[in-house]
Amino acid sequence: MTDCEHCSESFEDEAAYLRHLGDEHPGEMGPIERRRLDELGGGDGGPSTPLLVAGIAVGALLLAVILYTLTIGGSGSGPNSELGELGPAPNPPGHQLGPAGTDEVYRPYSLGAAHEHGPISVNVDGQQIDFRRAEFQHPREMRAFHFERGLRRWHVHAKGVTLEYALEATAFGVTNTSFAYDGVVYRQGANAQAPDGWEVVTGATVVYEVNGEPVAPETYVLQEGDSISVRVQAPGGGSTNGTTTNASALA
Repeated sequence: MTDCEHCSESFEDEAAYLRHLGDEHPGEMGPIERRRLDELGGGDGGPSTPLLVAGIAVGALLLAVILYTLTIGGSGSGPNSELGELGPAPNPPGHQLGPAGTDEVYRPYSLGAAHEHGPISVNVDGQQIDFRRAEFQHPREMRAFHFERGLRRWHVHAKGVTLEYALEATAFGVTNTSFAYDGVVYRQGANAQAPDGWEVVTGATVVYEVNGEPVAPETYVLQEGDSISVRVQAPGGGSTNGTTTNASALA
């Protein structure tokens, strides 16, 4: 028989005594006793306390990895995880201010599943756009993104509305490095090729920001309260006058 030094219990063999120490007096075990208990591997009474704790930790880690894969890792993270299918850009009716809608954008989905709002500022070559004007108001035709009549704030009523889709559903042509409005394409680069019917301004400043941070409009998905800022400027701060737009402007 082996008597426990810490309580009144007795045990028929050393293995049972060591398991008792691991279960009832783990903080009072010496290094030799811990090693011998680990060597036992828990015996018929199950795993030792250190091995049990290690097993639980490994199981929790595996569960966390699985959950991450299913929720975050499998579908992306942040706004870009909500991108829809690619399709033709929207073509707002009744105006000739932007592209004809043949370029592809990420299309919204689940119409009616969202109701989000936010402020917007678009300044094109010194002209501050007033979204209360009739040519920017399409609440019936453009249901996923629009401006409600008489208001400057943007409204989203679907999931997966990218900044590119929002601007093209309003009146503008958009890529990550260019902006088209009222017959003029502003490009950051030096490509001087001008599609028929367009005036192209190269070396322009084209800045897309949300909440003060630069974003790629083609993939950024709008969120509730996002403050949109678009700044477009011809080189040297000069201005230019364009002609009627066509579908190939941003090709």
